[in-house]
Amino acid sequence: MLGVGFSLHAEAEFLELTRPIIEDEADYFEVSPETLWRSDGKSLELNGYAELFAELKRRSGRPFVAHGLAFSLGSDPDDAAETRRLALWLQGLRQVQAVFDFQWFSDHLGWVFAAGLNPVFPLPLPPTREAAARVAQRLRAIQGVVPTTAFENPAGFFRLGEPDLDAAFWNLICEQGDAHLMLDLHNLYTESINLGVDPQEVLDQLDLDRVIQIHLSGGSESDPSWLRSRRVLRLDSHDTAIPEVVWELLEYALPRCRRLRGIVVERLNGTVEPADIPVLRGEIRRARQRLDARCLIATDPPPRQCPLPDGGGLSALQAAIVARIGDSNSFEDLCRADLPREAREALQHCDADGYRVTSLIVRKLRFERMCLADRSFEQAFDEQPEALIETYEDFARATPPTAWFPHEDARAYHQWRQGRDPGSPLE
Repeated sequence: MLGVGFSLHAEAEFLELTRPIIEDEADYFEVSPETLWRSDGKSLELNGYAELFAELKRRSGRPFVAHGLAFSLGSDPDDAAETRRLALWLQGLRQVQAVFDFQWFSDHLGWVFAAGLNPVFPLPLPPTREAAARVAQRLRAIQGVVPTTAFENPAGFFRLGEPDLDAAFWNLICEQGDAHLMLDLHNLYTESINLGVDPQEVLDQLDLDRVIQIHLSGGSESDPSWLRSRRVLRLDSHDTAIPEVVWELLEYALPRCRRLRGIVVERLNGTVEPADIPVLRGEIRRARQRLDARCLIATDPPPRQCPLPDGGGLSALQAAIVARIGDSNSFEDLCRADLPREAREALQHCDADGYRVTSLIVRKLRFERMCLADRSFEQAFDEQPEALIETYEDFARATPPTAWFPHEDARAYHQWRQGRDPGSPLE
């Protein structure tokens, strides 16, 4: 048992603000490998934050675990471009693994890369045997670098495929991939709001002996103005205190997770103020108290579950979604797409409001990545925010998101802008 950890972010202000948590409270640390390398277009090398965190590891003697952002567990293993990208990602993971000796690796259940496009945000998979086999295959590939792997249950806004099959889907992935579940309780709560799942029912159907780590975090709500229906959805934004409903889920799950090795408290960089530090300290201590006080209980095996559909047409479905998800008004066009029967059936359960919110987030994340890659965007945003956003929207409509790395998208923006307006102040 590692204890209660804290998620680190590769940002100087975040690390300075959370120094009391890092130095005095966390038993171990979670980092995203992709934030520890940089690319020259052909290979990857470790960046300054890798050196900073390596020094923390040496000085503190505390262990690290990896939580990936874009290993894209559900991508098509037969896609040539995706095969090349995964090889590069695994190269980067080998470099950071050599430094940090991660206890385990996890990533989000879903997919990010498809048909040469990168929406940045993990998108859902249908609960089918086809999808489970893909995820299991990728987890096994990652096990060649970090022997112990896990996937994190999603926090989606829309689903693909039949409802009420999540637990059976996750159990099958664990079995086929010889993998673990990274149980995010705020994600489970988020899907109870957005998709109507019953969190306790899902927990009862899961093989909780597969849970290696639990994530605890807070979130917020979408703005009613985002949707014509004025519907409000839950956002897994990691920007507020852990809500009581998540603590209640922890109380229910903790005694049943007999092979648990740690709990991580998450907080997103850019959302922490000095007043939040006592709150974070209290959350870590509360989680540790509950972990220390838990009494493990014997649990029955998960109930026999209906077999998952075989699936089919997943790559075609992903290509159709990724080509349209940047346009928040594209849901009806997606539903009219010429797709295999199995893909059309998966779309029957897709929620239009959830699809639109996902689209808005995809556009926002692409913009934020470009701002991080090129500080001239920040200056332009400070001076003329509405003009920059309008120009960015034109760029996003005209330029598919093919970039693997943020600096590639920023370069594409400048090239597009120069062709349209050579006098642009961003040139």
